[in-house]
Amino acid sequence: MNIGDNRQLYNINGELKSNFLDISSDGKLLLKIDDKKINLYDLMIKHKLTGAYVRVLPLIRKTMDHVIKVFNNVFRKYGYNGKLYPVYPLKVNTRDIVVDTIYKHGSRYNWGFNLNTYPEIKVIEKYLNDEPRMIVFDGLLSRGILEGLKKFYKKDWFVVVDISSLRDAELMDKYNEFSIGLRIKYLTRGKGPWKESSGLDSKFGLTITVLNNIIDRYDWIYERAILLHMHPGSQIHDLGLFKKYFIEASNMFNELRNKGFNRLEYIDLGGGLAYPYYEAKFGSIESPNYRLEEYVENMVKVFSEKLAKHPNIVFENGRYIVASHRIVVSKVIEVRPYRSNTIELTKECRFEELDKITDIEELTSYIEEYERKMNIEREHAMNDLDSRKKFEEKIACFDKYINIKIYELIGKDREALINALNNRVLKNYLITPSHRFYIASSIFTHIPDKLVVNQYFQVVPLQRLNEKPEVLGVLSDLTCDSMGEYGDFISYIGREGEIMFSRHDKKLIGIPGKKIRLKGIPLHLPDKDEEYFIALLDTGAYQDMLAMKHNSLEGYDEVLIDIIDGELKITVKHLEEKPYDY
Repeated sequence: MNIGDNRQLYNINGELKSNFLDISSDGKLLLKIDDKKINLYDLMIKHKLTGAYVRVLPLIRKTMDHVIKVFNNVFRKYGYNGKLYPVYPLKVNTRDIVVDTIYKHGSRYNWGFNLNTYPEIKVIEKYLNDEPRMIVFDGLLSRGILEGLKKFYKKDWFVVVDISSLRDAELMDKYNEFSIGLRIKYLTRGKGPWKESSGLDSKFGLTITVLNNIIDRYDWIYERAILLHMHPGSQIHDLGLFKKYFIEASNMFNELRNKGFNRLEYIDLGGGLAYPYYEAKFGSIESPNYRLEEYVENMVKVFSEKLAKHPNIVFENGRYIVASHRIVVSKVIEVRPYRSNTIELTKECRFEELDKITDIEELTSYIEEYERKMNIEREHAMNDLDSRKKFEEKIACFDKYINIKIYELIGKDREALINALNNRVLKNYLITPSHRFYIASSIFTHIPDKLVVNQYFQVVPLQRLNEKPEVLGVLSDLTCDSMGEYGDFISYIGREGEIMFSRHDKKLIGIPGKKIRLKGIPLHLPDKDEEYFIALLDTGAYQDMLAMKHNSLEGYDEVLIDIIDGELKITVKHLEEKPYDY
């Protein structure tokens, strides 16, 4: 198994990740920024780090540049007359270093902000007297919020305040300096964890009935409403669904202008642009079936065809901008097998009946019968320690032997392996983990979205990427909670590749041309005294904001990587306490 195979296996060969990640000739994970290369393993060793948030600030800037370039290209292609107004939604990540990077680099694009709460207004007050930008506020309104926004208005910031209810309109009646956005609910229903963000039952937005009530009470709405805001949700992975949103939004824009909203000039489609946590265009929540270019082209095409007056487009997708910039790196403290410590088959660990089996169907029947016997034996094993020890060893031996037997029978037969994955009994042995890798980490702190929405994050070892993985493992954190584990791994290798099994536990890790959702991560058993590290990619969106403090475990040491005046700058900021000092 070579470096190219591991690029595929760990999905760092995609269009986005291949721009900033690679593997060195000696199997180390490399971070690439322009012509600079950083060996992440050497970085952790040099600074004696057990765990770290590696923040790569140039990735934020490059993504911002890419968004602008894509929109400009599509605008030219369709002769689109509207302008682009990018805004960054602070809810995605309000870390100072992130917001500062976006504000400073955004000066060339007039990149503004999308705000939802009063504390978010306070976050950007430090820019109040600097270059003014656009602000779109779309949260529940209060007098305090409107007074806070008024400060920006007086400093010539372009402030648009959304109305989502009759109560909002009542408050805005007393603040006639603000332009208004009409937050309208979609009728089109969504998909995925955030599907409740669209449809008539969605949390925010106006129904047409409520909008008519506002019009009846406040005729100033016609003069002050300049923006249509329709938010479909987050991480929408199906381009076909997005096309429906584009059409519904364009119809709404036309209808509102025809009904007297003549000053409507901006359209904000909210978030929804999916970030490819796994780059393969599967059309799943972690692997959207489209790229940024296709998203923009379909949007602009619909607006060009359906709208006589091309609206200015407010781009509000923050996840796409910041997801890649943070990499979580954790050291493995200890590795434990799920079963007994038995790794190699001994003379006592033999099943003569299995030696005679030459057919996979016969093997399946044998496994089912053996598991029934072991369930009965389990009851007796609880009575004394000797019985318990023998039971544990027998289970461990059986698991090991079955995987070897499956490999012997069908390990080189692609179609037979695909059929085996549809067999509940065989699948359980093929793709389940054999080891736990205890890491100096907290799932609750570092990737809380695993617990909130079962989000997928790509795991990559920092070293030995020129070797075949040895086992399937689950990452177990330091918390006392059984939910503090991560074992999701998507395997997809091209049709020209080879069938892959892990070296030691003979688990299936890859079939050419077949997507497999493994229940463990292909990893290596650390050698004696080896410091083994793993990286969790694309953790820069929402994870900082949602981080919990379970068992009093907080963040990590920070490694800030930047390019300043063409020179690489690496700054390490250590925590005062050392909760991960193992």
